[in-house]
Amino acid sequence: TPIIHGVIRIGWLAGGLQVLSALLLDQQTLTKLSGPLVAVVSVCMLVVLGRAIYVRHMLAPWLTIGWGLATLGLVSTVLTIHNTIHEPLYFLAVQFGFVVEGITFSAALAVRLRQKDVEMASANTRAREQQKRLLEAQKHELELQALVDELQMAKDKQAHMFSIIDAQNNRLNQALDFAGMWLFEENLSNGTGEVIRSQNTHEDEEFLVGPARLAATDEEYRSKIVDKLSRIGESVDFPLNFGQDSRKWVRNMTIAEYTDAAGNTIRLQLSQDITEFREQQNSLELANKELKDRSEKQAQIFSIIGHELRTPLASIKMMEDAMGLRNIGEYGANICDSTDAVLNIVDDLRTVINPEKVHQAQAVVDSPFDVLSRTIGSLEGLYLQHNVDVKVTSNQLSHSLCKFNAQALRQKITNLTKNAAIHADADRVWVDLQAQPRADEKIDLTLIVEDNGKGIPEGLREAVFGAFSRGDTRADGTGLGLYITRELAEKLGGTVEYFESEKGGAGFKVEFTLDLHLDANEQEQVEAAIPVALQGKRILLVEDQNTLQLLTSKLLKDAGAEVVVCDNGKQALDAFRAGEFDIVLTDLMMPEMSGDELIRHIRADGFTGQVVALTAGIIGKETDKLLEAGADAVLNKPLDIHDMKRTIAGLATKDSAS
Repeated sequence: TPIIHGVIRIGWLAGGLQVLSALLLDQQTLTKLSGPLVAVVSVCMLVVLGRAIYVRHMLAPWLTIGWGLATLGLVSTVLTIHNTIHEPLYFLAVQFGFVVEGITFSAALAVRLRQKDVEMASANTRAREQQKRLLEAQKHELELQALVDELQMAKDKQAHMFSIIDAQNNRLNQALDFAGMWLFEENLSNGTGEVIRSQNTHEDEEFLVGPARLAATDEEYRSKIVDKLSRIGESVDFPLNFGQDSRKWVRNMTIAEYTDAAGNTIRLQLSQDITEFREQQNSLELANKELKDRSEKQAQIFSIIGHELRTPLASIKMMEDAMGLRNIGEYGANICDSTDAVLNIVDDLRTVINPEKVHQAQAVVDSPFDVLSRTIGSLEGLYLQHNVDVKVTSNQLSHSLCKFNAQALRQKITNLTKNAAIHADADRVWVDLQAQPRADEKIDLTLIVEDNGKGIPEGLREAVFGAFSRGDTRADGTGLGLYITRELAEKLGGTVEYFESEKGGAGFKVEFTLDLHLDANEQEQVEAAIPVALQGKRILLVEDQNTLQLLTSKLLKDAGAEVVVCDNGKQALDAFRAGEFDIVLTDLMMPEMSGDELIRHIRADGFTGQVVALTAGIIGKETDKLLEAGADAVLNKPLDIHDMKRTIAGLATKDSAS
């Protein structure tokens, strides 16, 4: 088809060129135009051919043939124009026809190539879309793989959890076996039960599940069992009866409650045989009761012994003070020190035998500094005997009147300073008493005792607080001083600790809290009232021991009081009803009527004055009995007239303030 088209076009072109060359163009012009024409056409065809070859088009070979023919025609035409070859004009037309045919063929190919480019672009677009879908498919594949991995991990975790559950079940079974427990469930909806795991049970017990178990126990336990087992985690002990001669104790506990697929309420329970435990518990309770009874009897015995010891010691102490024996002769001070030492031992006996009674001891109104001063003064002979110089310092707040266990403070001061004087190999002791105010009408009191002795080795610093521990010392002693000091401090809510003193020896710090008894104005009133607290007062003194009668009566009369003395409570009650008194001062243990009975009678008769009780008891409940009966204060024998004056002054100030 291209050849036929070329022949037709050659005819037309030959005629056209002949007319054109004859009419319009001369040889010179045609010669000038031939070169550029050949160049332009050749370049255009070459570009088309190159593109076809570049894209590897299927028509590229035909395009190459066309380009060759056209080039041949162009060359022939140029040679003809330049008269290099002499052919007729029709030969030129033929050659030019080849050129036109080649150009036409090339143009057709170019159009086709353009179509192919469009098709290629469309194919590329489809390829990109396909690639995009492929990427999405890969993404979904990755997501699917992640889900598969998660599923595998979940399976692994499930397997691990199953292994843990199996291990826990094994441990639970081992624990149940070890504890002798068995597991059963009770169907509350239909009143049945089923044993899940049994271990060392009575041969008939496995049938006692649910209501049958409740029926096998005593009626007095049934309501308690129902109540306890309705709550998860609460145990209940009760007996199970298997006949007239067979009985054992069990402990039951509900550990879970749930509803099964059929809608039944299921209660999961544990049961343990505690028969042996109950028998041991009963034996222990019986032994404890026997021990408690024995301890109470011993306490009563010690109380009586202490009373019998303290009463004559109180008489001796009061006679020593009345005679001024400490300042008489070579042995006067030694006698007084020995008396004080025995009284201290009796007081220490109370703490050792019955330490829980320490916090119940009578709180008296006194100044901590005054207690310190009196205690240090009573030990002057001891300090002189061991050539120890004692220096006391304090702040003003420690002089305030407080309500506290003065006897306990005295014991602490005595034990700490005696240790420093006897066991520390010191020649100087420093005692410091500091009080700091609080916002709740209390003060924090700190007692520090230091010495310049040998100190305590680090390995013994805790051991010295043990009972009967004497540490590194050659001196005699019971080894109870520091033990009692710590017991007193802890029972009264305080602390005691050891530290290395800057003075070179041992240091002890005791801290505790006291109640302020009066405000500043009231304290001034009490201090002013102490010297005249007993002047003009009519006092009923009730004491069955003749020596103490004489000595106490003398002390009271010397203080300006009028004293009526009675030997027992019954006689005192008659005297009270026959006369008028401002103060009643009574002993506890007396014939015919005890001191607490007397106090109850006079309070029942409407007496509103001060009642002060005296006791030589060290262990029993004497103080409690007297206070419950209506006593305002309880003082220890021997009577200290200073304590008596301060107590009466404090009570009077309180009464006037209220």
